[in-house]
Amino acid sequence: MQLSAFLHFLIKVCNAFTGVFYLFSPKEWTMALSGDCAALTPYGYLSETQYDPSQPGQFTSVLVANLHDLLYDHGASNRMSGTMYAAGAGLAKDDIAVAYSVGMVDAIARRICHIEDNKDLIYGDSVYLITFSWAPFNTRYRTWERFIKYTRLLEASTSSDASRVVENSRRGKVLAVSDQDLETIPVRESWEEAMKPSSPSRLTSRITQAYTPTPISVIFEKYGMSPPGLCSKCGPLVQASINANKEIHAIAGLPQKVVLCDSVGLAAGLNHVATLAAAKGNDSSSRESCCDDCACKLGSWIDKMSYKVLVAMMASEPRSTPQEWLLENYLVICATLWPICVISILSGFDLIADAQFQPGAMGERDAVDC
Repeated sequence: MQLSAFLHFLIKVCNAFTGVFYLFSPKEWTMALSGDCAALTPYGYLSETQYDPSQPGQFTSVLVANLHDLLYDHGASNRMSGTMYAAGAGLAKDDIAVAYSVGMVDAIARRICHIEDNKDLIYGDSVYLITFSWAPFNTRYRTWERFIKYTRLLEASTSSDASRVVENSRRGKVLAVSDQDLETIPVRESWEEAMKPSSPSRLTSRITQAYTPTPISVIFEKYGMSPPGLCSKCGPLVQASINANKEIHAIAGLPQKVVLCDSVGLAAGLNHVATLAAAKGNDSSSRESCCDDCACKLGSWIDKMSYKVLVAMMASEPRSTPQEWLLENYLVICATLWPICVISILSGFDLIADAQFQPGAMGERDAVDC
């Protein structure tokens, strides 16, 4: 889709929008989401031929931001949520929006990994990897406090919906994107295919390799990070977790230099502690788990520490090639996808929870006082 077509589409929507609703086709939806957050501005400095190749990453960058912050979209009555679009298509129960996002990020990472020396990186690819690494660690979304609380509530629930969300987060299934498809199939067509009732039948296991970043204890000590005062039961449990090594599962062939970046070790370590805190032990489980009070403390602490991941990435950027730096972003992302896919928990919970907003706050009107 050329950029001029997007502008004609906006005019069409404005002319047709006479009521509360406008019905978007999947193809139109990719154009609408691609214009979010002033994302079209850089095309003023690029040739029009670069628009289509950038669309897979640009569209999915907005989708993945929606997946992290669906709670706000609910409360603010946001009509531009890709997650809720997938739910409207009846595909939320199969976690298709997440499967699409993860399949796409792996394909884009492969393209970056194998890019020829004389070729520039694609704008949309950069947007997607930077957005996806920023979203879990920006502190604004309260990703880790929500992840821990949500997972514990879901595991304690007897609801079949809750069990399904937990199962989806651990299954490691994606809508895989081949290298050829990434180059030849426009995102408007791949999203349309993903929104078909048959798309769950195309889910496949994610193909990855295990990488071991810098040990958690080493990277936490370097950055002066120590979890807050925990009870006598949880303190040793968390310390044992910090002393263990954490694997990251990602595409094959990533440079060891990137694997050992501080940001990757920090992301892996924080995720490892969060996964421990998120485990809700019960009488039928042999897993050791944190008490509720310490789990809440850890969620708050991890959110406060999250910015260190982004600062470490900014510090490494001047010393890295553009290719290395984007692959560093990719590995930070992958730290949040295994053994539990964080965005599956966040978006899955926010979709099924009966969230109540205080009168006069988000959701009570179309405009929110900020």
